[in-house]
Amino acid sequence: MPTRSLPARLLWICGLLVLAGFLFCLGAYEKDILGQLNVVWHRYSTYLPTALTGSADPAITRLPVPVVGFYTLLYICLCLLLLRLLVVTSLRFRFILAAYAVSLGACLVLLVLAKLLSGALGLYQLSRNLIDFIVSPLPIMVLAPLVYWYYPTAAPATATK
Repeated sequence: MPTRSLPARLLWICGLLVLAGFLFCLGAYEKDILGQLNVVWHRYSTYLPTALTGSADPAITRLPVPVVGFYTLLYICLCLLLLRLLVVTSLRFRFILAAYAVSLGACLVLLVLAKLLSGALGLYQLSRNLIDFIVSPLPIMVLAPLVYWYYPTAAPATATK
């Protein structure tokens, strides 16, 4: 964390604590939140065309894709916001964004391959496990120390005479 004034540092710490608490609550009450999102989805999906309300493969999820997609997007956005507060430099944050993009791309490739290949239930399960890893606090615990190790802060410039 760069040198900041006391009010800015307190605001930074409060932001970290609020985001961490909100992520904890999202994880702890995941079933309740997904249940409520499912109720809202079923209430308002009657107004949408049937092409948008199709169901997913039961090997991936038993809930509608928009419900799970919204929850996943919310969780990932909060994780990225928390990581942005944790890692101060934009170079570190770009590394984190690239890591998330690669992992989400791998999920997409696995899902497409599982759809194209018949009897590829293992690919569905592998993509599901990767999605479960992404939508957890584990990427925060792995990526924050990793970027500090991989991109250390620059050494202070020494004056040469």
